[in-house]
Amino acid sequence: MAHGEWDEESVSRSFQYKAESTERYLKEIGPKMRERPTYKTVYDMYLAEFYVYNSLHGKAFLRSRDALLAELERMLSADAPHGYGANDQDAFARYRKNHIRAALANFSNATR
Repeated sequence: MAHGEWDEESVSRSFQYKAESTERYLKEIGPKMRERPTYKTVYDMYLAEFYVYNSLHGKAFLRSRDALLAELERMLSADAPHGYGANDQDAFARYRKNHIRAALANFSNATR
């Protein structure tokens, strides 16, 4: 991608890669939660990351940086979804917001 040029496909692939690698890690640590309760926190962190990035790839709002930023702002202001298997819903909501803020910062600071 040329300096400052928006590449919808590349951005989508990066989100898909993050979602897929996070999903693999969730499958790995899921069974460990029964043996080590500290994994519950780690699981919620990665579940939030998966939820954010899985909801971003392949979407129409990736056609422009501004549309992506608007969607991230919308996600940030929305309540975290329930029923995704989080061990601590409040922690999941905080981690989700942190991942959204990181994506916002990344794409807001990128050269336009």
